[in-house]
Amino acid sequence: MQTKRFTPCVFIMKYLTYIKMRQDFICRIRVFIEKVLKFNSSILSLLAKLITLKLKMMKTQKILFAIAAFMLIISGCIPSLHPLYTEGDLLFDKELLGTWKNGDETWVFTAEDENTYHLKILNQEDTTNLFVHMIELGGFRFLDFYPADNDHVDIPDNLIMNLLPVHTFARFQYDKKNFEVGYFDPEWLQKLFEQNRIRIRHEVVEDGNIVLTAPTEELQKFVAKYADDKNAYTGSDQYTKVL
Repeated sequence: MQTKRFTPCVFIMKYLTYIKMRQDFICRIRVFIEKVLKFNSSILSLLAKLITLKLKMMKTQKILFAIAAFMLIISGCIPSLHPLYTEGDLLFDKELLGTWKNGDETWVFTAEDENTYHLKILNQEDTTNLFVHMIELGGFRFLDFYPADNDHVDIPDNLIMNLLPVHTFARFQYDKKNFEVGYFDPEWLQKLFEQNRIRIRHEVVEDGNIVLTAPTEELQKFVAKYADDKNAYTGSDQYTKVL
């Protein structure tokens, strides 16, 4: 009976397959390995360097995707350094708990504590975790979103130091089966500033986006004033409860 040899190349081939690198890259490496009949330290060193390089490329792609996803999220919102709520303002409605869907996107609300929701947003490409707080202003309910732990996204410490978590807000209407969220329109806000129609503390950053720096009390007055203004929102996303 012939004994099957377990060589270093066989191990590396299985490892490459396991981490699911690009198919063309795997094929080239496997063809190269199959042509090698004898192994020595220099070959193994070369293979190790190739694997390390590919892993670094994959990690970089993951980081870039996470940053791009974050930019897409806040590009349709107005980020704020301060929350829209104080502890005394918070509302908590158990009807919001559960799973809601809008096409390929799923929102899952769970209770973080008696006044805080934990929101997990899932789509075909990524998962995002947020803390959510509910408040009522101007006769409407609003949600304040803030980043929760997203440990599944591998971002280096040196990059994390240059990322600042912010709050974003959305007007919120719902019943037991459906809800919709409408985000403030950055272009609408920019026009108000250009026309000197509002005064709220803010900064315009290098890319031209507006970041609100006003304290909570000032934010609440601003949101309450425009709570019922249809022009203030980019539209609404509608979700249906499925669980």
